[in-house]
Amino acid sequence: MKSPLIFLSLANLFLFSCEEVIDLDLDSTQPETVVEGTVEAGRDVSVVQITRTVPFDSPNRFPPVSGAAVSLSDGVTRVTLTEVTPGVYSAPGLAAVSRKTYLLSVDLEGKVLTAESTLPDQVPFDSLTVTRQEASGIGPGSGGGEKYRYEVIAWLNDPADQKNFYRFTERINGEMQNANYVNSDRIMNGRRMSVILNNPERKLKSGDTLTVELQCIDEAVYTYFNSFGSNSGRAPGGVAPANPESNIKGVKLGVFSAHTSEKRSWIVP
Repeated sequence: MKSPLIFLSLANLFLFSCEEVIDLDLDSTQPETVVEGTVEAGRDVSVVQITRTVPFDSPNRFPPVSGAAVSLSDGVTRVTLTEVTPGVYSAPGLAAVSRKTYLLSVDLEGKVLTAESTLPDQVPFDSLTVTRQEASGIGPGSGGGEKYRYEVIAWLNDPADQKNFYRFTERINGEMQNANYVNSDRIMNGRRMSVILNNPERKLKSGDTLTVELQCIDEAVYTYFNSFGSNSGRAPGGVAPANPESNIKGVKLGVFSAHTSEKRSWIVP
């Protein structure tokens, strides 16, 4: 199942869901807390970012939340994260190990938020292919009248002995793009998979470096991102009036992800 989604922030989303709708007033000045946490294989630094949403018609500047007590545990070792910049908490020393479950705790203004995520085995990012095509100059993917558009396909060989869930992100010249994609192997289990990264807002010019990251994620993280739907639209600001199925208990928006990471890059000729 392929589900591309356009992503400004965890608080800027169009969602499609048959789950119970959360009663959120898009014009309200009451902010919602957003927690984004990662434990990444190959990195000895874990990061948690805490922000608050803004009213629907406000600029996309999400104020950081300081003063939280944040900790991570692998069930044996517990580390306390330090606030390195406003709203950003990090700590070294918690090694990421496949099939281990990591626990997040955030004590914020007397309210404790908790989450857990299990780091999957790494599935190698086999290759990245990019094909230049003539752009019509009309419609999504045309590059806004540019001469060429580029079809980007990520390839991997899905293992047959387990359920796997994947997420892809893009960077152009090191800058994160507001598009990412999630997939499961429900249909392609044990087969070679090709994932078309169809970002209609991607603009590339000669000399640009496109970097695609493959993350192997657990099912709860997949469910969170997949709940945003397969649309390519986006809201100009604020929060969406539907349930994003966060895996963090105590908040409506945010995700805690223990995942692998592998990147492939391509330079536009």
